[in-house]
Amino acid sequence: MDLSPPNSIVSRLYMTVTKGWESDRRRNDLEYTQNL
Repeated sequence: MDLSPPNSIVSRLYMTVTKGWESDRRRNDLEYTQNL
């Protein structure tokens, strides 16, 4: 049963957002170094 309290939903959303931001930044760094 998934009866998670709101704060766990918020933390899960926060983790997803920060993970997506990290991967985006890493990909941008990679493209930047390849373009040099």
